[in-house]
Amino acid sequence: MKLPRPLAFRAILLEFFLLFFSFQASVSITTPEDPDKLLRTAYEHQRAGNFALAKGLCRRILTEFPHYVDARNLYARMLAFETNYVDALSQYDSALVFSERNEDARFGKAQVFGWMGRFKNATEILQPLTEEQAGNALYATELAKVLSWSGEHLRAYREYERAFIFDSKSEEVLRGAARSAKSLHRKEEALDWYQRVLAVVPFDREAQSEINRLSFSAANELQLQTSYEAFESSSQSHQLFAADYYRELSDRWKSYVHFSSISKFGITESNFGAGCYGVLSYGASIFAQLFVSPGANVIPRFDATSELSVVLFKQVEGIMGYRFFSFANTQVLLFTPGTTVYVNESLWITPRLYLSQASDGSSSTTYHTTLFFRLVPSTLIRLAFFSGNESFRATSIDQVISVRSDGVVAGVRMRVMENLGLELLYQFTSRAASAGSHFGAGTLSLYF
Repeated sequence: MKLPRPLAFRAILLEFFLLFFSFQASVSITTPEDPDKLLRTAYEHQRAGNFALAKGLCRRILTEFPHYVDARNLYARMLAFETNYVDALSQYDSALVFSERNEDARFGKAQVFGWMGRFKNATEILQPLTEEQAGNALYATELAKVLSWSGEHLRAYREYERAFIFDSKSEEVLRGAARSAKSLHRKEEALDWYQRVLAVVPFDREAQSEINRLSFSAANELQLQTSYEAFESSSQSHQLFAADYYRELSDRWKSYVHFSSISKFGITESNFGAGCYGVLSYGASIFAQLFVSPGANVIPRFDATSELSVVLFKQVEGIMGYRFFSFANTQVLLFTPGTTVYVNESLWITPRLYLSQASDGSSSTTYHTTLFFRLVPSTLIRLAFFSGNESFRATSIDQVISVRSDGVVAGVRMRVMENLGLELLYQFTSRAASAGSHFGAGTLSLYF
């Protein structure tokens, strides 16, 4: 049956609209989302730390566009950050199949090799990258890090110097150069690099401690010390002579041997021993020593000390010390918790407690605060106040469990010349039930 013309027109129009909407629906189902938009969203999630969401978006992109190298590099980078190194390498290799000279994929692959300890493979990739992009500080820095990890400190140092030309404010470059110079025993250069670190990162604990250590150190050091303590309203005096020989075992460890002759209460006794300083990491250090004096009656027969320092916050370092010493008839445990607060690159404060417990049941507490001020790298001034007793420098039992004492300490340490150092110290002590005293000490350091 033939439809009237108006009805036929409407039927044709309806069929046209049905076909159009059907086509639109099929297009919306089969056409993938914009990969660039998805990748931008993936980057946003990655920067926010939402790796699961970012990786999911990368997989969606790569399902439709396996040749999208930027998405594959981002996916590989996140896998590497999660220490999934094997899969990360697989993704970088796939990216390089589609784009053989892609710098991001080559650099990322080199980073993964470095983190895996495959330093030779990492160097073989990074060396050509630094030659192709001679002005790229990032590539030079990464190559320097890998060379440093592999123990090639001279090559690493040269790469850090090159990176510094193009990025003179990079904390990573400055710190790496300082560490490499220190490993090469170039102390003056290491000092200069650490000074630059402090200019960029104020209060940096590593830089401050290394400046102090490098300013007063050498491969070999001989310290000769003498002290004299005079008591008010009394003819008695205490005297000491000590000699210490320090030897650097590496850029992180220093050992020493000790001998001293101590005169107290008209009795002269001697002790000897050894100790070491060590840097466990660039946020933790340790000190330990053991002195013995067989048959002593006044000074300790056995004296063991250990101390651990750890960075707690950006400008705060925690200290926990322990000392055990045994006299003729008494043993003492001494705990010394404390902290160091770095006010700026030249001033820091160290408050400490000295908590002692003796085997005879007596105990004591001392409050001790020291202010350190560095005029120049080779000159350090300190001023200290204490209240409680003198357990912080005890060489006799009365200094640990005696009646209350209060005092002040002032000192200066300087490196007079390359091979000569000098330290002067003065302490005044006021005692509640006995004579006050004036204590003076001088230390001559020979560096060679």
